[in-house]
Amino acid sequence: MSSPTDWSALTTLPAKVAAYADEIYFRETWDELSELVDRVPDLLNGAVTVLFKPDAVVGRRIATCLDFLAEHGFRPVAARTLDFTRHMTREIWRFQGNAATLDRFRVIDALMSATPCLLVVFRNGGSSSNPPATVRLRNLKGNGYRGKKQPNGLRRVASSPLPMLSLIHSPDEPIDMIRELGIVLDVDARRELLTSVAATWDGDATEVVRALADGLHAAHPAVTLDPDAAREAVLGALRDSAEDDLTRSAQLVKALETGADPDLTWPELVGALNDLPVPVPRWDLIMVASMVLRMNLPGVAPHIPSDGSSEWVRR
Repeated sequence: MSSPTDWSALTTLPAKVAAYADEIYFRETWDELSELVDRVPDLLNGAVTVLFKPDAVVGRRIATCLDFLAEHGFRPVAARTLDFTRHMTREIWRFQGNAATLDRFRVIDALMSATPCLLVVFRNGGSSSNPPATVRLRNLKGNGYRGKKQPNGLRRVASSPLPMLSLIHSPDEPIDMIRELGIVLDVDARRELLTSVAATWDGDATEVVRALADGLHAAHPAVTLDPDAAREAVLGALRDSAEDDLTRSAQLVKALETGADPDLTWPELVGALNDLPVPVPRWDLIMVASMVLRMNLPGVAPHIPSDGSSEWVRR
């Protein structure tokens, strides 16, 4: 299976076909899927990967997400933990990263390296579906923006605290799922996961997922992900150290009081907080950075700006 014979089953976006067709991550995984697709014909349409991020781990949101997904017909069939690297982040969002600031990736690096992640493959409703499982979940999870989440979306139900702390990542279309498996797993790990998917396609791996989540919880203490409390805690510490208006602490106080500061950078923020006599907890730093740093470059469109979901609806 050297290349797809019907790209329309994988994506609605010609830009993704052009970008992924020759890319090694997609090609490797597509080649390895050939035998599995023969055994599980509805795999590409019926499966979706969900990456539970470190904020879901320390925030103890995995169980809530699993319950939500079960209520909407998604059943886990395979899972494993993995350590997320800066290279994975940059490759997954390669075609959107051109529109992001460097600070966005610095915050993501701090977040994604905080704990291991939990990667779960779900089956959609036990049968093939239209639209694909990836697209259906994309529409169910909602976005991560405060005040803009869908009322009954996964991120609203699971109390995603900030856009950057979105709890989960899932691919937008089947073509993205194939490519991302090639990015986050090496050959042996990928084959092991795909073998588990085939073996459990008609079963249920919920208890396996819960056991892996319990292991992560045992290794990583719970954190209250409260952006407002983090902001007030950092503000209090900074005010105590700001003896005059010329200190970095005083400048950062103003930024936190007024909202996002387009001129503030991650190195400046970290430098100011490192000057404090009491260390700022990692998750407070991540939440404060998410609120005050510029995340997107103004006027710059991603190389592939659409997720393809609206095109699937029109089919």
